[in-house]
Amino acid sequence: MLAPHMQKALAAVVAMLAATASADIYGSLYRSERFQLEMLSPKDWALSEETAYPGLLVVGVHKSGARLTLAVQPLAGGESLKDYVERNQKALKKVGFRVGGVAARQGGAIVVDATAPDKKKRIRQGYLAHGGTAFVLTLAAPAESMQSFLSAFDYMLSSIAFDQPPPAAAPPPPEPPPPPATLPDAGPTPP
Repeated sequence: MLAPHMQKALAAVVAMLAATASADIYGSLYRSERFQLEMLSPKDWALSEETAYPGLLVVGVHKSGARLTLAVQPLAGGESLKDYVERNQKALKKVGFRVGGVAARQGGAIVVDATAPDKKKRIRQGYLAHGGTAFVLTLAAPAESMQSFLSAFDYMLSSIAFDQPPPAAAPPPPEPPPPPATLPDAGPTPP
């Protein structure tokens, strides 16, 4: 029998693996049924599902070695996307990354650029929130070639689409108004 703390750890791993299940890759299209999202990649990026790391949904690899990943994490109760991004910026700084810029994008995304402590690698992260969950698209590439991959990052970030919740049932049509009241026939009117 496993110790209680080991049971909890095992249950957490199983839950995270289940959270990443139910996804498919069709050529350059990634689709997650669990998170009701789709994302496209440029044709020169090879997509593969990644479930070895909790929260990692899919990895895109370019023949040059640059990588794009899409990860997911629940937002803390009451946490906004901006709060989540700020928390992650602090974590990047704590491990030595230099955050170079933060920008809001159309569609509600927040994009963060950072450089690794050795200045040999750069990352660009695009953050989106949907249904209480944060989605993070990360591009990691050598600093000298980062510029050549930014269009692929922008393409993938802008391609992320969430299924809309089913439309609410249409309300029943209003009752037709009652017919106008008619006066009783009083007979012919005098000339």
